[in-house]
Amino acid sequence: MRSIQTVLRITALAFLAFGIYGLFFPERMLGPSGVMLPVPAARGEMRAFYGGFEIGFGLFLLMAAFRPRLAEGAALAACLGLSGIALARVLSMLLEGFFNPAFGLSALVEIVGAAANYWAYTQAAPHARGNR
Repeated sequence: MRSIQTVLRITALAFLAFGIYGLFFPERMLGPSGVMLPVPAARGEMRAFYGGFEIGFGLFLLMAAFRPRLAEGAALAACLGLSGIALARVLSMLLEGFFNPAFGLSALVEIVGAAANYWAYTQAAPHARGNR
């Protein structure tokens, strides 16, 4: 159980840091990937998702790291969420025919995070998993 708690804590801190940065510095966050936020509505949308959602999900992961009954589901949610983001990022580069180093690095970090959370999920005690 300790391994899942460690992975969840690290993932939670990453989501929280990313979310806080996205909330207060949305233009700086997206600048390296070439995305512009020219109007207040664009910055507001960026803050809502890359700030608010990331902070909320990070808090959930942090809570799950200290509540064993939530840990397994949280690790699976983090794995699937990060996998979906990475897949969409890679597909976007393939479909659009471009490679952006910031996109590539982000996809790599997301894949590593997804793999770590999947590993933690598989390490959960069998009695905690119930019937599958």
